[in-house]
Amino acid sequence: IREVRDADALGLGSAWISERFDAKEAGVSIGAAAAVTERIHIGTAATNINTRHPMGVAAMASSAQRLSQGRFALGIARGVGIRQQLWGLDSVSNVQLRDFYTMMRQLWRGERVMGYDGPLGKFPYLHMADWLDEDIPQLFVGFGPKSLRFAGSVYDGVILHTFLSDDALKRAIHLVREGAESAGRDPDSVKVWSVLAVGVDPSEEQRL
Repeated sequence: IREVRDADALGLGSAWISERFDAKEAGVSIGAAAAVTERIHIGTAATNINTRHPMGVAAMASSAQRLSQGRFALGIARGVGIRQQLWGLDSVSNVQLRDFYTMMRQLWRGERVMGYDGPLGKFPYLHMADWLDEDIPQLFVGFGPKSLRFAGSVYDGVILHTFLSDDALKRAIHLVREGAESAGRDPDSVKVWSVLAVGVDPSEEQRL
């Protein structure tokens, strides 16, 4: 709480809050951060799609969006493979991540998801409040070439790992743009977050 208050006072643009189930849960941390700040954007970096029911994720995100008055972004990652195995969870596929993105969009618009039987599971009927209409950015946290291309083809933005070299940062941005273009999307519509590295070309810096 002290750190995010200080970041807000300093005028920093965003605070990305991690989740570690052996120590902290994202929903509680996000709620606390939103409650004690006024301007800074707050997001998960990241949570997983296989540790909560989709309705639980959707409700957590919509609550954080309203509590923060539109300052929330949902950051998603695949998770740590060995930890998922130890917990008895299946690995997360790109197909699941794609369906999850679509499902969250539907639920936040107050739409009904009926008769879903697919990669995410079997859900006869999912629905939030009819009056709900939230536009919450969904961001992908990753760093591998395939993951970055995939993220660019589906998600609203990408959160890169910190302290990348100039070359690694440029390559990552290129991969995200490549994925967006291959999906027929405007590459400039996919925002990329990272620690700004010295020497980045100005044309790339606007992406950060």
